[in-house]
Amino acid sequence: MNDLRLQKWRQWQNAAIYAPGDDEEAILSKTVWGGIAVSSLVLGLVAGMVYACMHFMFLVYLMAVFCGFFLSSILLFLRVRAHTEWFFISTEVFKILFSFVAVVFTGGILNSGGFVFLGMAGIFFALVFPRPEQVRFLLLLYLGTVSLEAILQPWLRPVVQFSAGQNLVLFVLYFIVSLLSLYFFVRIYMRERVRFRQVEADKLRALDHARSQFFSNISHEFRTPLMVILGMAEQIREAPSRGAAESAVLIRRNGKKLLRLVGQLLDLSRLEGGTLSAHYVQSDVVQELKYLLEAFHSLAEAKNIRLHFSSASEAIWMDFDPEKLERLVGNLLDNAIKYTPAGGEVWLELERLPSSPPPLEPGPCLLIRTRDTGIGIPPQHWERIFDRYY
Repeated sequence: MNDLRLQKWRQWQNAAIYAPGDDEEAILSKTVWGGIAVSSLVLGLVAGMVYACMHFMFLVYLMAVFCGFFLSSILLFLRVRAHTEWFFISTEVFKILFSFVAVVFTGGILNSGGFVFLGMAGIFFALVFPRPEQVRFLLLLYLGTVSLEAILQPWLRPVVQFSAGQNLVLFVLYFIVSLLSLYFFVRIYMRERVRFRQVEADKLRALDHARSQFFSNISHEFRTPLMVILGMAEQIREAPSRGAAESAVLIRRNGKKLLRLVGQLLDLSRLEGGTLSAHYVQSDVVQELKYLLEAFHSLAEAKNIRLHFSSASEAIWMDFDPEKLERLVGNLLDNAIKYTPAGGEVWLELERLPSSPPPLEPGPCLLIRTRDTGIGIPPQHWERIFDRYY
């Protein structure tokens, strides 16, 4: 029961804090800032209760402002779930300025009951975030406020006066809490960094293995059409007049397959380099896909597979990239024919939808559907069919 509750709590926490698309750095930053904000809120509540027991009502009201700020920051963050660094900067600047105000009202650094330590930990917490100028800004702000407090010390008159014993106890407590919070958050940060590095290393190893497997598979794909072309060339050399037309058809078909494979490799390299772009033309996509299906008839006939084409509209004019459309649908048809046993059937169906299904942008779209009587894909693999190299 406790494990189930803990699991539900973690699911709620993940849904409340993390947003789709968060990488490891974003998750780590949100985790650290969330811990800082919640611990600051708890510290403010505890300090407020301690001051209430000591009958320092001015400090109780001051800590109520402190808690209100952090409570509103947490609620706002749960709604936005982004811009973690700006939330962090705003809370740490608030703590430094709040510490300065509290020190001034209590009569200076030496009489502040440890308020001077309130903004100190934020300087070290800033090391969690990637941009170093934020650390310098917070460090300069904190050192500036502390220096100003030291300069003003002889002229400050306390609104709240601690006794010598109260001042010493509060001073030590604030110092201990600051060190403990710094220690625990640095430990959490280092532990999460090690875990993320391990996860990243596992991903890189899996990607490298998948990449090797991909190139091994595509090398095998190259081997088959090359062997067919070389075999046909040898037959033509030995007997030029016998079966030349049939050999030319096979050579042309396997040559086209080689071109598609080369195109896949080129697209892969462009995609990794971030230079893959589309070149649109406006044309009848129904006629385009009819021609594409015709190119697979000889391959289907060799396996005694029947191809079917259907479209709800006789013509659909739209913008598309012919090369990428041919490669995309061609791969689907090639796989459908390859994994359909002899005597089977393959369908290519088109339909113009008035509105795109989510998560696509709203507006009319083209639905391309392929069906076959082949072996299919096991259900446990459906969620991963778009994973790279899978």
